[in-house]
Amino acid sequence: MSVKEKHLSGSPSSVTKYVAEEKEAHRGRSGEEYTTGYYSQNNEVPSMWLGKGAAAQGLSGAVKSADLEKLLAGVTTDGTDISKRGNHTKERRMGSDWTFSAPKAASLLAIEDPRIKMWMMEAAQEAIEEFFAKEMAYARKGKGGALTEFSENVAVAAHLHEVARAADGTIDPQIHVHCVVPNMLQRADGEWVSLRADYGENNGKVYTLGDVQ
Repeated sequence: MSVKEKHLSGSPSSVTKYVAEEKEAHRGRSGEEYTTGYYSQNNEVPSMWLGKGAAAQGLSGAVKSADLEKLLAGVTTDGTDISKRGNHTKERRMGSDWTFSAPKAASLLAIEDPRIKMWMMEAAQEAIEEFFAKEMAYARKGKGGALTEFSENVAVAAHLHEVARAADGTIDPQIHVHCVVPNMLQRADGEWVSLRADYGENNGKVYTLGDVQ
């Protein structure tokens, strides 16, 4: 599978609505009601919490949008707010979306075989927990952040999407998993701090991340 990182933009609310494929109700000028949103027809997107950092915060099973929104805002489930640390002069980074995509052939086969969707979620989980958390996630500590500490304590919200919009505007089958990684990491001393990612020399670790399955 291929993997691509995108730094999150917008608001915590807009990010959670996107990955959960939530639809919003609107009313037109003439009073008619309509909805907008992503491509979900039943508003039930398969999702799950990944990582030891999620477990440490009591997060497991399906992702609740309210919990993800809170973490993206820089607040842990126990109420610790790390968003104001560091005297940020710019808006604090919410986190990243690591998107794992299946080959086109697998996406087409998944229309008839739901097991492929399950396998895709399992592959993304293995990539996040067995490589990203162990080899890429780290934090700075010490005076001026001179020291580096790698930690597996990441909290990641994974959502499975089944389609993408093709260039001509039509809906195109594409199995992919959005792994939303809020910008927080728990160090060995228990403190939650901002998360950094080690991409490796020439982005070598990113390429390896897509091969872990």
